[in-house]
Amino acid sequence: MATTLHSHTLSPVPSPTPAGRSSDMHWSDEETSVLVDAWGPLYLGRNRGSLSMEDWDSVCSAVDAHHAAAGLDFKRNPAGCKRRIFTLKARYTEEAAKGQPTSAWRHFAHLRAYLADPSGGPPGFAAKTSVKKEKKVEEGSGSVGTTKVPAKRRFSSLRDILAKTPATVKEEEVVGCGCELVGGPPAGVTKLVAEMRRLAEVHERVEMERHKFMKEMLKMKMKEEMETEDVKLEHKKVKVENEEQVHGN
Repeated sequence: MATTLHSHTLSPVPSPTPAGRSSDMHWSDEETSVLVDAWGPLYLGRNRGSLSMEDWDSVCSAVDAHHAAAGLDFKRNPAGCKRRIFTLKARYTEEAAKGQPTSAWRHFAHLRAYLADPSGGPPGFAAKTSVKKEKKVEEGSGSVGTTKVPAKRRFSSLRDILAKTPATVKEEEVVGCGCELVGGPPAGVTKLVAEMRRLAEVHERVEMERHKFMKEMLKMKMKEEMETEDVKLEHKKVKVENEEQVHGN
């Protein structure tokens, strides 16, 4: 799926760290919009699933290209872009849980284009459906009746929770993320958002360690190749010297 980046005017960004890349420095509204533009189509292209490392590299490159176009020598890293998206999703969940069709938050409508339930209903709000199962219960008279029992909806990962819109989460009980929401109380939403942020931080640390490990492996490989090349050159030099001595004699 082709990714189209809208043009934005970038606000001044703080000077980069000595390493040239940063994941925790302040994100301007314009920079955030570029990030969402780059991430959204890839997210939908993967059927609202997790992006690959190559995808996150592409997202990061789009943000950095925007910096370069503005004449700024400042770069983000994939882990920082991923953490920013997690933070935006958490804020979107908080805003949508208020039950209002619109929000004063600048990025709400932008994110809604990618996070809204595709099944229909008002933008940003999923159709309220309840999954129920029948449970036969023996009555005192010996007759058998049926009782509607709401089914617990299980989610296998944080990604599945993020893919659910707040209106649907409020109707169902969430099991498997370390917290439960029954009827969508404000406290439950706050707890869910806190858990999402905690998982985002853990995920970022793991990704940073993985990147660090891959860089170290690459350095070792390059060093080994250079040493091998040096040995080859040394052998070649010795061979030439030996041939010269033989011819000289």
